[in-house]
Amino acid sequence: MRPIQFIARGVGVAALLIATPALAQSQTDRARTAIAEAQARIDAAIKVGATTEAPRELAQAQAALRTAQEDLARSRELASIDDANQASTFADQALGITERRKSQAATATREDRADADAATAAAQQDAVAANARADAAQASAADANARADAAQADAAVARSRPPIVIAPPTTTVTTTESVASTPAARPAPAKRRVVTRRTKTPSASGRRTKPATTTRTTTTTVRTD
Repeated sequence: MRPIQFIARGVGVAALLIATPALAQSQTDRARTAIAEAQARIDAAIKVGATTEAPRELAQAQAALRTAQEDLARSRELASIDDANQASTFADQALGITERRKSQAATATREDRADADAATAAAQQDAVAANARADAAQASAADANARADAAQADAAVARSRPPIVIAPPTTTVTTTESVASTPAARPAPAKRRVVTRRTKTPSASGRRTKPATTTRTTTTTVRTD
């Protein structure tokens, strides 16, 4: 049993000795790959403007990358991989913050531009309305001037005509007057000696006859100045 165990132990030790360089080489490559990825993300963040928009996150990413590079130089591959991954995380944060702020700025710029366009359109409409009002005012002024000229022309024509004499109104007064007329006396007949019987004969009506009356109308025309 001892020879078999000795052989198995020897095979295991040999395998471990053979696998150790290959494992170490794989960790080094992983560290280098992680550092390269972190550097690419940092460069991308710088390219989009993270230096201005996310300076704190970018500085953290650059510091973690330097630490990863130092760990790799000291053959601390696992620590180098961790630091490189952290550098990539900070670089992604810087990139995200930069893109978000730029998107917000672009949106604000579009909104400001839209507001400016709307204000410009409103100002143009106001200008058009003001011009229309000015044109209407000018037309009204021209109409008023035309009416004034026509009135002056009518006045000049009226002054050139001879004056019209208007006869003053007259008032007619009619007066009616009743005048009693006395019948003319008959001539006395020749005297004859006649014996007559005086007999008192009453009138047919039994009343005394009134003298006749005559109506006279006088018309007077009075001129009122």
